[in-house]
Amino acid sequence: MHTRAPHLVGRRVEMARLADGIADAQAAQGAAIFLVGEPGVGKSRLVAAIVARAYAEELVVLRGRASAMGATAPLRPFTEALAALSRRGELPGPEILGGYWPLLAQVLSTGAEPVSVGGGSAVGVAEAVLRVLAHVGADAGCLLALEDLHDADDDSLAVLEYLVDNLATFKIAVVATIRSAASPALELVRTMAQRGAGELLDVRALDRQTMGEFTAACLDAAPDEVPDEARAVVWAYSAGNPLIAEELLYAMVDAGQLIPSEDGWRLVADVVREPPPGLVRSIANRASGLGPQGREVLLTAALLGDRFPLPMVQHAVGLDSRTVLRHVRGAVTAQLLVGDDRPDWYAFHHPLIAAALVAQVSAAERQSLSRRLADSVQAERPGLPDEWCQVAAGLREAAGQLRAAASLRAEAGHRALRGGSVKTAVLELRHALRLHRFAAAESQSPAGADGSSELAEVVQHLVRALTDSGEFEQGFALVEEMQLDPVRPDDSRLAALHVHLAYTAHIVGRHQDAIAQLAAAELCLGADRSAAAQAEIDAVNAAIVLDSDRPDRLHRAEALARRALAGLHDGGDPEAACRAWHVLGRIARNRDLDEAGACFGQIAQIGAQRQLPAWHVYGFTGSAGNAWLDTGDTVAMGVAGVLARRLGIVPVALGIDANLILHAVLTGHYVDAEHQLAAALSETMRIRLHRLLPYLLMTRVVSSAHRGHRPGFATALDEFRAAGGESSPEYSLVVGLGAAVLALLEQDRERAWRDLHRLDEDEHGGPGTFCLAGGQGLRLLVAALDRRLPDDVLTARAASTPARMRWNQQFVGLALATVHGRRGAVEQAQHAAESAQVAAQPYPLGGHLGRMLVAESAARDGWGAPEEWLRDAEAFFHDGGVASAAGACRGMLRRLGAPVRQRRQGIDAVPVHLRDLGVSVREYEVYELVREHLGNKQIASRLSISPRTVEKHVASLAGKIGAAGREELIHAAAGGLLMDGHPRNRVRTGRAGTAG
Repeated sequence: MHTRAPHLVGRRVEMARLADGIADAQAAQGAAIFLVGEPGVGKSRLVAAIVARAYAEELVVLRGRASAMGATAPLRPFTEALAALSRRGELPGPEILGGYWPLLAQVLSTGAEPVSVGGGSAVGVAEAVLRVLAHVGADAGCLLALEDLHDADDDSLAVLEYLVDNLATFKIAVVATIRSAASPALELVRTMAQRGAGELLDVRALDRQTMGEFTAACLDAAPDEVPDEARAVVWAYSAGNPLIAEELLYAMVDAGQLIPSEDGWRLVADVVREPPPGLVRSIANRASGLGPQGREVLLTAALLGDRFPLPMVQHAVGLDSRTVLRHVRGAVTAQLLVGDDRPDWYAFHHPLIAAALVAQVSAAERQSLSRRLADSVQAERPGLPDEWCQVAAGLREAAGQLRAAASLRAEAGHRALRGGSVKTAVLELRHALRLHRFAAAESQSPAGADGSSELAEVVQHLVRALTDSGEFEQGFALVEEMQLDPVRPDDSRLAALHVHLAYTAHIVGRHQDAIAQLAAAELCLGADRSAAAQAEIDAVNAAIVLDSDRPDRLHRAEALARRALAGLHDGGDPEAACRAWHVLGRIARNRDLDEAGACFGQIAQIGAQRQLPAWHVYGFTGSAGNAWLDTGDTVAMGVAGVLARRLGIVPVALGIDANLILHAVLTGHYVDAEHQLAAALSETMRIRLHRLLPYLLMTRVVSSAHRGHRPGFATALDEFRAAGGESSPEYSLVVGLGAAVLALLEQDRERAWRDLHRLDEDEHGGPGTFCLAGGQGLRLLVAALDRRLPDDVLTARAASTPARMRWNQQFVGLALATVHGRRGAVEQAQHAAESAQVAAQPYPLGGHLGRMLVAESAARDGWGAPEEWLRDAEAFFHDGGVASAAGACRGMLRRLGAPVRQRRQGIDAVPVHLRDLGVSVREYEVYELVREHLGNKQIASRLSISPRTVEKHVASLAGKIGAAGREELIHAAAGGLLMDGHPRNRVRTGRAGTAG
């Protein structure tokens, strides 16, 4: 008989919270609830109950489950959930999802080859999934139930995190189950719950009283119809775990130890109270009760995991479908199996059952069953799509077929690498390498030609995966190790590995290692190498030369890159083509952003077509960098960073972080920038990404300079130099964005010019690769102010591509305004100044600095609003603690004859519009007492000054606000006319008799 609880027992609190989650979703206040607990505690029962409730309330319900059978299969829970919509014809199409439709197709793809990414990125897929859920739930709401996420892959967890972070305004509820044992999924949901994104609900074991109710429900009896001793046995050995309680009850009833009677249930006197390990024997006995064939069916199924497709098991055991189905029905009756949501699939009632069955199998029997099952998997799933490649690999390994298992692991790793799941690729390829070595050791002989070729391919892919994920040292060590391996790759493969490591060494800033790896590649290839092989070396050489300090680096690097592309015209490594295009794109930024964009577009296209997700992201990042330089917009760069993080491409992600940190500095978010910088430096040092270190340290130098902090600048500069920064390309940014700006804030224009002049292209044989260093921006403004360049030369340079980039444009516009104003073209000067102001909007420091520098020229030549500019700049620099610049602004205001704000203690109490008129703190104190109609003697007594001094302050105050005398000042003060608005207009209105 059945001993399963027919309904939910004792979960009122949990169900109330889940019901609240449904209600939140229906109110477009999306909810996420994570059910965490030990196996068998009742997480799935809660999910089933809330699913039933959601159906009753007409929500769209989607269910998905991760599987230990294929733990590394990307996006398995979401594939399963969305497939239900697809089968019902309810999946929104391209007309709803637009550009996200191809990403959704990746989730639903069942082919052996993963869909190539423009984004096969988790963030793009997550947005596609979010849009689907929002669309189908727009009316009544949508419940997404995800189970067993402790078995989920990294990409599924990334999608989950994105969904939960973006649910707030949608009619979506997410309910997920996770075991309480440590796992990436548990760590993620705890983190999300801590930051308020979702709620973690601990599903605990039932207490003793509730377990008694549960026991009665399992026996379909009232609580008083179950003897106390029976309830005590169940409580003692289940510890409140419902699944174990059910298994104990089944074992007791099946053994005749707990029997029904007229008055309810009766416990026989000689009951054997077995501890939970007895459950294993109980399950084994129930399986044996199905007969040898039935037991074989169950054991074979258990090797596949918690769930299995019945036709695959039938193929493995070699029985006809009717016989297999009969045994399965017997297992369902014995409460060992239950039907699964998918047609022809079954599941063990609990994972403990599958584990208990496998534990009873001898090593020899397991090998035999695993071999037959592996054959069945490969026959039933041609090409081994999705997780079946990992499943087959595990079965071949269990069967002792190590070479076959290694080949399958290698294929799984290569698929993951092509699909952008770098972490998964590293795990699978490492496993493949271990299996290859075990196989060679077991046979006590080298792998042979085929084995050597396979091993070389595994190493090649693993090195790439390691370097893509930031594990550089392990990549270098692996290649060194392979050169001593008896089954070493052939020379051409070794050369390819050395070329890859040369580029990696260059990326991480190990210049000498890069040169050495290229030399090793050339040695492997010999003098008689193919054009394609030479092109691969040229492409890396181009990148190395571009970042060197040789005077002709730009011309030489471009020549090498173009020669590489010519050599690759008829084939060769697509990564080499990407490297060459990347060099050309960086160089092209100095002459044409469209040309640079085309280069980066080539990289993205090759990455997508050849399934090189890291290079696809490189290409996208290059285009995003162009957008930032051109418009100051970081949205695309932020997306690129998320893409890189989700794909596990750490070097690219950190490079993007570095750019965003510099953007934070340029836009005045210094505190945020410092926090981000500390995190980026920590990660950079941890993975030894030395190449990025000078750029990160440069941002600290620039941050100190922009705050006008000379001691901080000196300390940061010392740190930069200690890291070898003076010989790096980033030194131009330290000079132009840092030292020159600080000199201008300190009013040392001569020193600033010397710094900026060092960036002149004539000194280095070509422009630098950093367009914001100042050579085509701030330098032109200083040159215009001091007439250091002929007007025609300056105007020509102002038309260059770097000069039109937004950070540079704020200075170039003012340089042109200065030139136009000097020759009397006031309208042109005004237009140029207005353009500069628009460009400066995101950059408070840059905008105020530029306007401060040109104010006196603008006043002399009659363009712009110099008095307003200086007043705003003075306030900005004063508030920012840049005393030298604030003082310079006050000095210029005095020279222009404009009123100057007082900067003494208490000045903050003076309204801004009165400060702008030059009203002092003491004058404002007098004004406040005048409002009370006090006379000079009374005011003098209050302020401890003489009546004569009071009279002087009254006269000065009247003059500054435009009052005719004391009487009019008293009238204006008494009416509060000086407290807001423009005081002069207020007083004049008062004269006309309409002040009230």
